[in-house]
Amino acid sequence: MILETERLILRPFTESDAADAYEYLHEPMVHCFACMKTETMEDARKAVLDRAKDGEY
Repeated sequence: MILETERLILRPFTESDAADAYEYLHEPMVHCFACMKTETMEDARKAVLDRAKDGEY
């Protein structure tokens, strides 16, 4: 399912989201609020694929 408004689109993760997830999740300020720290691009790719399997947004 995809939810879309004027300013926001919520959709399940796809493998192509890995680079964006890495860019966001490797920032130290994000780690203190989210337990999804990624050290490498490969970590981000694996995390995104795991979330895609579960249909997470």
